[in-house]
Amino acid sequence: MQTKSRRVKSQINGYFDNLNHTRQATYAATAGNNGGACIVDLRTQCGEGYDRGNLSASFEGEQTVRAVASACNNTIVVYSSCGPFDTIGWYENPNVTAILSAGGLGQESGNAIVDVMFGIVNPSAKLPYTLAANVSVIACLADTRCQTFPPLQILL
Repeated sequence: MQTKSRRVKSQINGYFDNLNHTRQATYAATAGNNGGACIVDLRTQCGEGYDRGNLSASFEGEQTVRAVASACNNTIVVYSSCGPFDTIGWYENPNVTAILSAGGLGQESGNAIVDVMFGIVNPSAKLPYTLAANVSVIACLADTRCQTFPPLQILL
């Protein structure tokens, strides 16, 4: 991202403390006041051998988004997760201008994310899971009872 930013005469500054939300808002305000975008990188801890206990971001991710979006009117959220995630606390915030679901990250993920953010490629695709606007539309969650939906009717 640094290399691409220099080519377009832009600047990238990183802040890597998810637990100091006051400082995050201060840095975000500086970027926003200078016409910059604020990028929040969210993650969920996941791996083989255990199930996620909820659909929340790890490391106080939701609080991070809210802190940055409270001070920066162009907040972009890049979310990498092994499945669906909960955006209810922040997706309707008018300062969250984009949400990029990066999926599982690998060796070239940084370059791929930059290509999407700079408009070099179109990220449209079909996901193997639902990005629901409201968690109540998801049929079964690990921390709740399953909901019953009527059977699908196939019309030929």
